[in-house]
Amino acid sequence: MSSARLSDLIGLEPDDSGQQLTRERGSDLTRSAATPPRAAVASSKNGFKVGSNDIVVDNSFVEGRLAAQNKEITMLREKLVVVSVRLKAAMQESLQITASLEVKDNRIELQQMKIRQLEKLAGQCELQAREIQNVRTKLEDSERRHASCKEELQQIAGLAAKQALETRDRGVQTEDQFLDGEGLAFVTSGSGWKRDAWSGTVATVSASDLQQQMEDQQVQIAQFQNEHVNLVAERNMFRTKSMALSRELRSLVRANNNRSLDDLKTQLAERSSLQVELASVKADAKRKGDELVELKCLLNSAGDKDKGAKRLAAQNVKLQRTVHQLKDSLSEARDQIDAVKKINSALASRLHCLQPGTRGSIVEPAPTFPLTSLPFLSSDDEDDDDDDDEEEDEELKDGIAEFRRSLVGK
Repeated sequence: MSSARLSDLIGLEPDDSGQQLTRERGSDLTRSAATPPRAAVASSKNGFKVGSNDIVVDNSFVEGRLAAQNKEITMLREKLVVVSVRLKAAMQESLQITASLEVKDNRIELQQMKIRQLEKLAGQCELQAREIQNVRTKLEDSERRHASCKEELQQIAGLAAKQALETRDRGVQTEDQFLDGEGLAFVTSGSGWKRDAWSGTVATVSASDLQQQMEDQQVQIAQFQNEHVNLVAERNMFRTKSMALSRELRSLVRANNNRSLDDLKTQLAERSSLQVELASVKADAKRKGDELVELKCLLNSAGDKDKGAKRLAAQNVKLQRTVHQLKDSLSEARDQIDAVKKINSALASRLHCLQPGTRGSIVEPAPTFPLTSLPFLSSDDEDDDDDDDEEEDEELKDGIAEFRRSLVGK
């Protein structure tokens, strides 16, 4: 193959080269024949004559041979110029290929950054789901505590009322017993001042005890009321958090065409597989670039003309082969990148639609709703959201289908 390629480059056939060698040998013989031997020169010096016609014929043949050699030299120079032009074109193509590979590497890095952001978003969704579960459990606990506090307050209020009635009854009974019993006779035997003093001490002691008990009970009631207020505020806070997180989950599920979180995980797994495939394409591109560098080194290390021509022929074949392979791989990589772009554009639009809701849930507290009620949405807004979600889902499906077709073609 190298001999055929060499013959194509130089413009000579193998038979022509053989004939050329035979002609050169014949020309050497004719030159030897054309040069007069020493005996002829001596004979001419001695007075013998040599034929002038033979000398003229030999000179014309040598001139024709020289002209043919000059033509061959000019033809070979033209061939060398063509080969140098082809080498320059191949080098320019290799430079263009390296530039396109760099652009593709940058695009791949951008896609990898977007995939990392999507993975972080999925982790945030899972954390939000866990927070929702924790908030729900805390809300249930706070509601239980609230109910128990209500029951305790009711029991304490009943006990306080009972104790107030009992103390009143006891005070009335002690006064009646004092006035009707032996204490009355003992007091009447003494002075009236002592009787009034005794009755005053009894009345003041009973009133002070009752007042102390009432103050203690009022302090307990105030403490329970404060705890009740704190529990109600905590319950409302947890309720608003749960409502905001539930709205975010509903929006995510609606954006994914009412799919579950498992479907989101499968989509992330598909994106990770796409990332692996892009990395393999990048490795292939680097390998092709290394091969091109090796071929350049081989071209620069060419020494002799004959060996250089053979090497140039082989290297041109290799370069053409690698260029075709690189073109095929680049076309496949472009198809894959276009498909990934479509997928990422659809996902980015979804994320753009979801970002206002997530910011609102973190910065501003959502309005409190009862557990059984949900925020009202108009039918027009729901229809518009459903239409947008259907269009985005169609774009995402088209991008995934194109990427799979490119992989099957590869």
